[in-house]
Amino acid sequence: MLDHGAPQVGRTTRNLVLFLSSLLNDERLRRGTRSGTRALTPYRHAALVLRWFFDDTRMGGLARDNKIAVSTAYAYRDEAIAVLALADLGYEGEKCRGLRRPGSESVGRQDRGSGG
Repeated sequence: MLDHGAPQVGRTTRNLVLFLSSLLNDERLRRGTRSGTRALTPYRHAALVLRWFFDDTRMGGLARDNKIAVSTAYAYRDEAIAVLALADLGYEGEKCRGLRRPGSESVGRQDRGSGG
């Protein structure tokens, strides 16, 4: 379901927004996040993060566009990066290979608790 008032994105970018928003939604369900308790829908959350990745949009602008605090925009960015890092992307990972911008800080994988 598309979010009314959602950012306009091209076809390829829209597919990535839908892909990332499904990962974010799954994470919210896994955590037991109640509906309506987050500042942004998973779709808008994904669009925010992908604008940061692809367009190098400043966090202040993304926060202003989404009517959220800058600290919330950073938290949403970090959450999406963690979700991507921990996702079992398989073939879908090919679509996301270009997400890390050259020269940006590397994002370390969190320990998944391998149990040993």
